[in-house]
Amino acid sequence: MAGPVLIRDPAAAVAFVLARDAALEPMGLGPSEAREKRRRMAASPLAFLRATPGLFVADLAALAGPFGAPARLRPREAPRLTIVGDAHLGNFGAFRGAAEGEPVFGINDHDQAGTGSPEWDLLRLAASIVIAARGAGGTDDDARAAAATAARAYAGRVRAIAGGRDAGETAVDRAGAAGPVKKLLEKAKGQSRGELLEEHAARERADGSWAFGATDEVVPLPAAREHAVRAALAAYEGTLGPTPRARRPLAVLAVAEKRGSGGSSYGLDRHVALLGRPEPAKKPLLLELKSFPPSSLPGPDGAPQEADAGAVVAAMRVLGAPQAANPLSGAARLGERSFLVREIDPEKRNLRVEKLDGPRDVSAVAETAARCLAAAHACAAGSRGAAIARWLGEGESEASGPGDAGLALAVAGLAALYADQVAADHAALAAAVRTSP
Repeated sequence: MAGPVLIRDPAAAVAFVLARDAALEPMGLGPSEAREKRRRMAASPLAFLRATPGLFVADLAALAGPFGAPARLRPREAPRLTIVGDAHLGNFGAFRGAAEGEPVFGINDHDQAGTGSPEWDLLRLAASIVIAARGAGGTDDDARAAAATAARAYAGRVRAIAGGRDAGETAVDRAGAAGPVKKLLEKAKGQSRGELLEEHAARERADGSWAFGATDEVVPLPAAREHAVRAALAAYEGTLGPTPRARRPLAVLAVAEKRGSGGSSYGLDRHVALLGRPEPAKKPLLLELKSFPPSSLPGPDGAPQEADAGAVVAAMRVLGAPQAANPLSGAARLGERSFLVREIDPEKRNLRVEKLDGPRDVSAVAETAARCLAAAHACAAGSRGAAIARWLGEGESEASGPGDAGLALAVAGLAALYADQVAADHAALAAAVRTSP
């Protein structure tokens, strides 16, 4: 039986991964970290997709790319706006909403945000949905149907927001959630600050001071690096407005290195810090300083971009991300490099896509994620997403209309085609990992 038709040689994907890892060496990705990153990528097609946003952009986001022409989902050109840049299903999850301790579900990673077409986000989400549905035991028809459901949900919500029938909230709370998303939010609600700190090896000493223990993932810093992190946090404080939940001046109780996290950012420098509260009896806040790869989206002049945490925070605001309202969200510099600073709250839980129970669960999560993405795009486009609605077709107001049927067919077809490519790329990388020293 003939295999899937591939648009690109999988060997080109392996070459891309190796070149990308080499380019990240100045950001702290050493040879052993790069090998471990590739080993993790070889675990599954989903892990491969998660770690290769740059390859996706090269393949699909430019008309010159092998998937570029099919990625035009409408005969009219899509508007340019701030997009997520890496909107795969695993970059959605639970985090604190506006109220203390109330979790919501939405986009939880904006590191690759930049200017581009909403098609790119929708298609990356759809490709991850197809891969997830196949991985959950679904048939190809199941996987395509889940991607088509997401496309219809996206289009329907954009038009509802543009028409004033939807307030355009970019995240879903427990009252509005169902299925696996509701279960995730219930778990997020149940986690305490003490459990969060314990997860990160943070403990209170007998004298009342706090420190990080040493684990495989949390590692003490050399004195010089600890001094640099504390100096960076002191400078970062000067960029903050009021932060009523943190003591001011900032009381940095302890800092440590954090290892083992991330997809495309795996192996890059990452630190955690404990911040004192105004009330000494309260457990400290947990802060993360995260290094990340430059956005794969082209800059305004078409040139490659540098990693810029300040631009990431600005993009979060443009996309209506609730996390941007956290007064501790910001940027810091360690030497010549930019680090994203954000609070890790007890409500934060990643969506474990590989744990979803069958294609029906994948489809349910996909629909919710697509609706969140639609609201983020509408927020970024301004005027309640009117430009996106015009691109989709203002007269096609019903989600089941013929226009959306065509959109759903195009999204599902291209997502399945790209999922086939990812499967082949993953197999090629896995073979390379097995034979590499």
